[in-house]
Amino acid sequence: MASGLSRRDFLKLTGASVAAIGVAIATPRLGFLTTSTAIDNPLMFYPNRNWESVYRDQHQVDSVFKFVCAPNDTHNCRLEASIRNGVITRIEQPYDIGSYQDLDGNHATANWNPRGCLKGLAYSRRVYSHSRIKHPVVRSGWKQWADDGFPRAADGVADRKYFKRGEDEWVELSWDEIAEYVAMGMENVATTYSGESGAQMLRDQGYPEEMLETLKDEDGDYAGIRTFKLRGGMGFLGATRLMGMYRFGNMLSLLDDNLREKGAEKSLGTRGFDNYAWHTDLPPGHPMVHGTQTFDQEFNDFWNSDLIVMTGLNLVSNKMADPIWWQSLIERNGKIVVVSPEYNASSPKSDYWVQIRAGSDSALNLGIAGLIMREETYKDDFVKKFTDYPVVIRTDTLKVLRAEDVPGIAMVDPGDTWLDEHGEVVQEMDEELKTSSVMVMKDGTPIGFDRNAVGDYLETGLASNGYTLDDIDLNWSGTVATSDGSINTRTTFNLYIELTEEYTLANTSKLTDIPEETIRKLTDDIVKAKNVGFLTGMGSNMYFHNDLINRAQYLVATLTGNVGKPGGNVGSYAGNYKAPVFNGLPSYIAEDPFDQTMDPTVDGRDIKKRMKLVFESVHFWDHGDKPLIIDTPKEGRVVVTGESHMPSPSKVVWTANANLLGVAKWHYNQIANVQPKQEMWMVQDYEWNMNCEYADFVFPV
Repeated sequence: MASGLSRRDFLKLTGASVAAIGVAIATPRLGFLTTSTAIDNPLMFYPNRNWESVYRDQHQVDSVFKFVCAPNDTHNCRLEASIRNGVITRIEQPYDIGSYQDLDGNHATANWNPRGCLKGLAYSRRVYSHSRIKHPVVRSGWKQWADDGFPRAADGVADRKYFKRGEDEWVELSWDEIAEYVAMGMENVATTYSGESGAQMLRDQGYPEEMLETLKDEDGDYAGIRTFKLRGGMGFLGATRLMGMYRFGNMLSLLDDNLREKGAEKSLGTRGFDNYAWHTDLPPGHPMVHGTQTFDQEFNDFWNSDLIVMTGLNLVSNKMADPIWWQSLIERNGKIVVVSPEYNASSPKSDYWVQIRAGSDSALNLGIAGLIMREETYKDDFVKKFTDYPVVIRTDTLKVLRAEDVPGIAMVDPGDTWLDEHGEVVQEMDEELKTSSVMVMKDGTPIGFDRNAVGDYLETGLASNGYTLDDIDLNWSGTVATSDGSINTRTTFNLYIELTEEYTLANTSKLTDIPEETIRKLTDDIVKAKNVGFLTGMGSNMYFHNDLINRAQYLVATLTGNVGKPGGNVGSYAGNYKAPVFNGLPSYIAEDPFDQTMDPTVDGRDIKKRMKLVFESVHFWDHGDKPLIIDTPKEGRVVVTGESHMPSPSKVVWTANANLLGVAKWHYNQIANVQPKQEMWMVQDYEWNMNCEYADFVFPV
């Protein structure tokens, strides 16, 4: 019973006399049977409610701290965690973005509020997950191999009894102990595969000679350090900790120098596994168009758009932290069009929904581009000043006609245009890129121009030769006299005209299942809008012809002048990959390990650099850790992979924030046949995953 009186005691008491009960009521054990206190005026009396403090204090905290939720999703929300008894009790939005400022005192706007999504608010579940990695561990078999002195057969292969990945027990070590084992293993592998003896072991293991060439230094000696592969993950705000893997790979040239005594100039660093090309949700067509990785406009740039065309993307469902910006577009009477096969969660927010046959996005965009070119509703000045559409192409080779091949041609060459405040060149161009192209005027005169003749530089250069932008023959097709004789040429624009001829309204409608009037309406809306944001996502990047989809989207964007301006751009919101434009990373990754810059006040651009790391695509590891080599009936053995992309043998793999094995295609082959070739597999992560399960070392973060 609630009073602590047992049923047996209660029955004993009830058998007593009434007088005895009267006495018993006075005892504490039967005090619960007393009547309530009589209160004549309830307004003058309030009962004791100290017990409510337990209820009222349940949200009391000991402290709070701010952190950034930084997954690979382009948001990076700053949140506030509350701590009680050393445990996170809740995560909330701090609503303090208006107070943010950079080193120059520039403030952010409070319009970014609110930040965060339900995933971020529940992040503490991952912090205290049963899968959380808490201690550094080494696989018992690998540890035994090290303790036995790294025994190997004549071909360098260790006994399989040491490499029962996925079956072995794990041994917990201190950080100092595990660091010793890692250092011993790295030194052993680098030593084993250095020199001619190491190269012979790799030959005996079946690696082709082309792969062994990648291990050579400038003296032709083999460096085992090149069998190391390091990979940092994608979270941008983890730049120093994740890109630190590549810095470490560059620093390991010190290990190579220690082992081979080649000095600072000839010692080599490791190889670095890439990120961008490996992730199949990213748009490969973007770097094909503009030469750099994808660079989305920020979400707040939606504010500057008049029209948003969303395709392959569902912002409502997967970009929960930033709906305010496209909601603001709705409030300002902007227009939103959602192009998707199904009526997804974003569709109700649009002005109209375009239902498209899955995977036919390239056909839709080529149809729109064809209409724009045939009806001449493109932005003429933008197309001529900022695109390669006026560039002349040789029809015999389908390559760009170089100005160097046209004798006596007039040139538009503004020289170096990217200068600092002192007039010094910020970035020099490689010699192989210092080449010029040709455009043809309406009077048939060819004019040469170099890579820096863009925008106003082109217009000014044409004026010095007596021409204007209007004089450029965008749709040129004819012969040009070259040092090799007269050759047929066409502009890029003319070739696109031919490409889109078959994408009539009727044909485009058949290919995409979109009514002709809807294609016409979408085209007109794009042409009429001042700033169009083409928002794409990983949905359209999952197709085998994804590069064609990406390039067709850029075709429409460039024709209408919607690239590189506020509110007008092409973005693929499939992750966060802005490391290439993070100015400090080159100095951080490539700082000279042999002569570090110790002055903390030095300008980041003046940090001494010595790049020893070489990047490599993970695809070759996923292809059986070998290049693409084909045995053909006529040509025999053909090495398709070129020297610039040739992989090296993989013996040491270290990943951070990247579940490489868990996401690898041809997964069984990697586990059963490829990973056994690797002698050290190291993982640093915060939750146990497939990559950890088959690792040799696992480090918590």
